[in-house]
Amino acid sequence: VYLTTVREQLRCPTLLLVLCPTDKAARDCAGRIPLGQPGNTVTPSVVGPSQIPVVTDPEQARDMPELAVLSAKAHGDHDLRTLDTVMEALNAVSSDRRAFYYDYVLAGRSEEARKYLEDLMSVDTWEWQSDFARKYVGIGREEGREEGREEEAAGNVILVLTARGFE
Repeated sequence: VYLTTVREQLRCPTLLLVLCPTDKAARDCAGRIPLGQPGNTVTPSVVGPSQIPVVTDPEQARDMPELAVLSAKAHGDHDLRTLDTVMEALNAVSSDRRAFYYDYVLAGRSEEARKYLEDLMSVDTWEWQSDFARKYVGIGREEGREEGREEEAAGNVILVLTARGFE
């Protein structure tokens, strides 16, 4: 339904792309999908983890942030360098996309990878986005740091909720 709706709305050719979390799932999803009418099928383009390159170059991540996100999602549990690299990519995208991408990469991570990624987002390594946080975190005032942390944490929660469709 989504495929035909997009095709109708945009009046252009459409493609069904299936991103799979495992190569087994990619094999299972490959092939034609019969639509009921004889001879009427859809063949999705299927991508599994082995088809996604391991992106560890920060410059490449900034140039192609979506590829870095896919790389971190596909390989982040066994190659933590992709998580370092995706943080570079997140600094190169708008705040609304940043929250969505971060949430996408974080979901389904192993405990080790999740902790590693959350540590990368910690106060000491995070590049503060708001003027308030930059001002108070940068000058060493503990009270200002705490306010900056709370403001940034609240902002990040709002970004994630907004990316998930909440108002």
